[in-house]
Amino acid sequence: MPHERELDEAAVRQWQARDPGGFDRLVAQFAPEVTRLAHRLLGWPHDPADVEDTVQDVFLTLLRNPAAFDGRSAFRTWLTRVTVNHCLSLRRRWRSRQRRLWDWLARQHHTAGESPEVAAQRGEQADGVWAALARLRPADRAILVLHYLEHLPVADVAVALGIAKNAAEARLSRARARLREQLPAEQEHVN
Repeated sequence: MPHERELDEAAVRQWQARDPGGFDRLVAQFAPEVTRLAHRLLGWPHDPADVEDTVQDVFLTLLRNPAAFDGRSAFRTWLTRVTVNHCLSLRRRWRSRQRRLWDWLARQHHTAGESPEVAAQRGEQADGVWAALARLRPADRAILVLHYLEHLPVADVAVALGIAKNAAEARLSRARARLREQLPAEQEHVN
């Protein structure tokens, strides 16, 4: 059996020559490492699908652009950087969604003459809202995200989830109630 370093270099050369066998060897060899790194970088309790999606995105990057690896570093180092970049991008999307959710909640209960302190508190409370959302079952989280963060009407949410509109309305109502249960008392603003 060839030394692991030789196997890396041979697989990298094949991959860069757009030989599918080289790409397959790289996936077989590095998928466990990329998966472990993505799991660790994504941190807080996350949906396992996020890790799987990140791993797929990393390897799609490789598949689409073998010329991106220029050999200035070891392949493993470069692949680590690609993985880190994908994880950071996903976390930025999460933070953006978190801010949009908190903004929506604040708009629902905004009162005229809100003090600057209350407005500033919104940013701090967003972490609690996102953490509460993360603790929900994936089905509850999905319907809330689709409706409130992706701004889909209930009819479109129903189509996206493959359920009837009245079932989507009922699930949305139950998901809001479950989110309220997860929120600290001062954050229970989900209508």
